[in-house]
Amino acid sequence: MRLHKWLVGSLVVLLLLFGYVSWQFGLFAQPHKAAPLVTPEASSEAENQPDRINILLLGIDSRVPGGPGRSDIMLLLSVDLVNQQAALLSIPRDTRVEIPGRGLDKINHAHAFGGVQLAMQTVANAFQVPIHHWIRIDMTAMTELVDRFGPVTVQVPLALTLRDGTQVGPGPVPMDGRLAMLYLRERYSDPIGDVGRSERAQGFLMDLARHLMREVGPAEIPRLYTILRNYADTDIRLQDGFWQRVLQIHPDSVQRGTVRGRGIMIDDIYYYEVDWEQTEEVLRSLGLRR
Repeated sequence: MRLHKWLVGSLVVLLLLFGYVSWQFGLFAQPHKAAPLVTPEASSEAENQPDRINILLLGIDSRVPGGPGRSDIMLLLSVDLVNQQAALLSIPRDTRVEIPGRGLDKINHAHAFGGVQLAMQTVANAFQVPIHHWIRIDMTAMTELVDRFGPVTVQVPLALTLRDGTQVGPGPVPMDGRLAMLYLRERYSDPIGDVGRSERAQGFLMDLARHLMREVGPAEIPRLYTILRNYADTDIRLQDGFWQRVLQIHPDSVQRGTVRGRGIMIDDIYYYEVDWEQTEEVLRSLGLRR
């Protein structure tokens, strides 16, 4: 649960930035195209719901520029355009599901195997929900944000040795983009591993958000636009006023839920096994089920 709090935070921060500059500067402002609805193959009840739009959000950490990358962050954003409400389902990256044409595997492998379309179909099939749009952000954008608008002073809670041997903390540490990414990826020198990394990442995002609020004024928006144009893409167009309507939804009103399950080991590989009964309850509470 703690891990997904910072994953949700990071992608939502980038999503809001993405939406704002799209609205102001016409990012990807081509003529509107119909939503490329992806429906679950096993369901006869899935249908296009024009008043409720489901969007797959993918945070890609390709490590290799131009590489396909696994979706280390996978969220399903459901927007009720009539009532101006939204819900966000966090999908753990190690979730074990059926990937079409590949069999049972970790859900974050779908993007590496077949890009956005296979990721959409995998999520639609697994959770039996239609998906109308997608947004994909290379998490390298985080590095660029820090380098362009930083350095960012991060409150490091404990002493850590990063992968390149750099020692940081405890206390405030000014970070450029490279150091920030090393810090966010570090887990081996953290006494509580991935849980500690998620908690530190959540703190990092808060420090970054405060910094951007101070540093990014109207004159800096074009630089922000450039970063997002380079590292983010989507099939959503502007002519239907989608971004304007989404940005009217207050972040505090967004319902949040996580796919329920437990960690298991299969052939010495860690997976997140879904508890489908509990997850069904989550989907209903978020409005993803009728």
